[in-house]
Amino acid sequence: MQTSKEKKSRLIGILLGTILLFSLYGFQGNDVSAQNINSGGSDTQPGSSNTTIEVINPYFSIEHRVTSDGVDISGYIINGPFEPPAEYKTERITSIKPTTSATILPNFPSYDWVFGCSAVSGSMIAAYFDRGAYPNIYTGPTNGGVMPITDTSWPSWSDGYNTYVNNPLVASHNGVDGRITRGSIDDYWVKYGSTDNDPYITNGWVQHTWGTAIGDFMKTSQSASPYNNIDGQTKFYNFSYSSNKLTCSTMEGLGIEDEDGTYGRKLFYEARGYSVGACYNQSTDNIVAGGFSLANFQAEINAGNPVLLNLEGHSIVGYGYDGSTIYIRDTWDSDPNHTYTMPWGGVYQNMELLSVSVVHLNTPGQRKPVFLPLVSRTIPPNQRPTNILLSNNMIQENLPINSVVGIFTSIDPNPGDTFSYSLVHGDGDTGNVYFNISGNRLRSSAVFDYETQNNYSIRVRATDQGNLYLEKIFTIHITPESIKNPDFELGAINWEEYSTHGWDLILEVPDLMVTPYHGSWAVWLGGDYDETAYIQQQVLIPASYPYLSYWQWIASEDLCGYDFGKVLINNTMVDEYDLCSNNNTDGWVQHVVNLSAYGGTTVNLQIRAECDATLNSNLFVDLLTFEANPENLNPIADPIIDIQPDNLKQEIIGQ
Repeated sequence: MQTSKEKKSRLIGILLGTILLFSLYGFQGNDVSAQNINSGGSDTQPGSSNTTIEVINPYFSIEHRVTSDGVDISGYIINGPFEPPAEYKTERITSIKPTTSATILPNFPSYDWVFGCSAVSGSMIAAYFDRGAYPNIYTGPTNGGVMPITDTSWPSWSDGYNTYVNNPLVASHNGVDGRITRGSIDDYWVKYGSTDNDPYITNGWVQHTWGTAIGDFMKTSQSASPYNNIDGQTKFYNFSYSSNKLTCSTMEGLGIEDEDGTYGRKLFYEARGYSVGACYNQSTDNIVAGGFSLANFQAEINAGNPVLLNLEGHSIVGYGYDGSTIYIRDTWDSDPNHTYTMPWGGVYQNMELLSVSVVHLNTPGQRKPVFLPLVSRTIPPNQRPTNILLSNNMIQENLPINSVVGIFTSIDPNPGDTFSYSLVHGDGDTGNVYFNISGNRLRSSAVFDYETQNNYSIRVRATDQGNLYLEKIFTIHITPESIKNPDFELGAINWEEYSTHGWDLILEVPDLMVTPYHGSWAVWLGGDYDETAYIQQQVLIPASYPYLSYWQWIASEDLCGYDFGKVLINNTMVDEYDLCSNNNTDGWVQHVVNLSAYGGTTVNLQIRAECDATLNSNLFVDLLTFEANPENLNPIADPIIDIQPDNLKQEIIGQ
């Protein structure tokens, strides 16, 4: 499962030569051109320094973008046809296969095209979940509040050019499903492929509030900047030259979350009251070696998760498999008995499989049994929070907009209270404009320059569910640029990895097996016998911020004196500690190393684990920073995912 560095380099070499060799299908005089796709240009793309559009066919273009920190990403601009191409009608019919021997998600919805193929695909997946363990996804009046398996419950409609079905889970519409105000179709639709401004812009009315239609959150058919989508169109971003997953948290760091359809799916589920686990886009292994594979697809289906598949111009859903044949809903049919198929990694309607969009819903809470007799207790009155804490108050200069600074938590006399956080006006609010809050995360709204200004004051309010609140002033310190990709949310970018046994070290959940301190990526050192593993990069140690800080988690079954964690500067050891059961941290704790002797110089920084031939030890590392003083923060308690220290990597994620 893991790849060596030699294998990695060979894959990158192959990828550089093949990633953009898509078939042009022989189209001439395309009705979609680079001129009528408004990309917004590099000056309007958040986090972007260079953006170009490459038209592949009438239904598919690629936005080639290099972010401000040098990351190559590709935006797949998908505007799948609203009906199947007539020249491939026979192929589509012959693709129908019986499901007798197949592994199929039962009673999987089948919806026809409306508003955009990507939104229809997202709605079929959402409807499947609604009909299962997540009943709050659709709550309309039809079918007793359970999303129907077809879209035939609602009347069709015409835009004056074509006739479409209505489907309120895809796109809301005035007069449909009990709605008496404008919705998605009223605000955003002109006609298929239209480059005109959306009707709400043209007519000067306020667009509707999002909440019940997944197409809104996916930005399908929305012309406004930064979405710039023509009618029927949705975007999905992937790493250009890597098989790595482009996670939703990484999208935030790159400043593209507002434009991506997968991130929009996440926002929709959260708006419906559910939390999201894994959330990412990934190229398939027929496009990039090591990408999302048939085995990965089968594992998703076995776990009850349908997969949104992006073809070279169309979005569909995979909901079953029989060997390498996968069963799909192609968004052109409301009949669930039509079981279309395609080969994994192959072509459907002359459009090659390119990538996947994966969003996992967390397991909903289960009702606990109630045992008699019940004892009535007095509920104490609600009290306001007494303190607001921020896990980190420093951010490195030159990081992209929406980089995470730290995580807010609150102290409150009422156990179990939940909190929302906001930036508010008042004393100490002079820096508010440079930051934003997403959930409980403080994020940057600017690219900071240490020499221009290195301290900002913000005023934050924590509000409990009873609308009682506390406000507190925080000072956010800007540190000189030093460590690149310090929280590993870009994967292995900027880091060199070494493992005796060829393990990948910078990993994402679920391969990581513990909840990262920040984001969804962290480093896993050790975990194997006779293993030496390290990560390293060249860094500038700021003279005024010479204390290296990183968060670590030790899980070991060994005695002290045999396995070690180390920090090396220019191959000289400056810090060493035992990886042993006596030092197990049972969660994340901050580790600080005094590097003032190297202040103001550029050095090779290495964090390392050395394990002997018996008794397993693991060292997890996340979020590196340089600080002005060695003040330690409190450890993070109650880890969500734990690891048994005697389980080797082979037993957990395979070799």
